[in-house]
Amino acid sequence: MGRNKIDKRNLLSENIRHWFDKYPVAMADVYCMAILPPGWESLAEPIVAAAEAAGVGVDQIKEKFGGLRIYLDNGTDELYKLCDDAERESLKTCQECGQRGTTTTSGWRLTLCDTHHTKRNNDRS
Repeated sequence: MGRNKIDKRNLLSENIRHWFDKYPVAMADVYCMAILPPGWESLAEPIVAAAEAAGVGVDQIKEKFGGLRIYLDNGTDELYKLCDDAERESLKTCQECGQRGTTTTSGWRLTLCDTHHTKRNNDRS
């Protein structure tokens, strides 16, 4: 008996599941999708769109050490530069709302604006 095939859409944040339909080439072989914070969608989607246009697959999209990470399968220099630029931009963009943010340096690294940083601290109290 064959193994059950997992629908990769279930591995994605609900807010970006539609990317499988919109970018079928780029998203075909994605194997690791942690939750993409909503504040970084606007940083990630242009890279996925460019990968789609170039026929390049996306391996992973995730948060790591308070920043956005996008890993490609045999991308071009131009695509890798877009990934590097988005990673740098994410370190000063609130991962919750997309406004200007800073990366926390104590505990779990997050990049948050003042409002979401305060909310997170209040929620932990």
